[in-house]
Amino acid sequence: MKRLYPMIAALLLVLAYFLYFERNPTFYYWTHKNRLQVFADDITKYQKLTSIELGYQGTYKDLNGNKVEYEDYHFINGDLVTRFKPRSVQNPAQIEYSVPHFLIMNEISPEKYYDFESRLETLHLRGFNFSSKTKQVNFHFKQLKSKGIAIDIIYSPTGKPEVSIHGDPGPFEIEPHWFSFEMPW
Repeated sequence: MKRLYPMIAALLLVLAYFLYFERNPTFYYWTHKNRLQVFADDITKYQKLTSIELGYQGTYKDLNGNKVEYEDYHFINGDLVTRFKPRSVQNPAQIEYSVPHFLIMNEISPEKYYDFESRLETLHLRGFNFSSKTKQVNFHFKQLKSKGIAIDIIYSPTGKPEVSIHGDPGPFEIEPHWFSFEMPW
């Protein structure tokens, strides 16, 4: 029985680590600090990509047993895009572009876009927004659906992040120029 105690303790530590990591932007920042800084610098230098929102994607089987791929809410610079063949949308004001078409149309380097997309996936981020005016980068860290909040990790070169949500307590400073911010959604 005594041999089980160290294994149980190790298991509990691993479990606590993942639960804490999963919900804590400060801990996430400290474990990914260097890659986040390099990414923020690259976004600031390129400036043609002001936002990427990866959305959700997956597959399911339709009633005939055919595999159907889907993705929802994938945006580049605020425009709805898809990795798949553009589908007809019910809202004619919401035009959907294929990613390659959108990149060509807006003179965005495909290499740079796919590099940024890959980094978001590697860092387990949902997306980012960049302000060319303030040079601020908001990384979309996590959505806690059960609590109805979204968490951003913000890089502000001025050290004063710009956020505008009514009645919020404001961003929490992790270290100079880096902040976390919880907002209702």
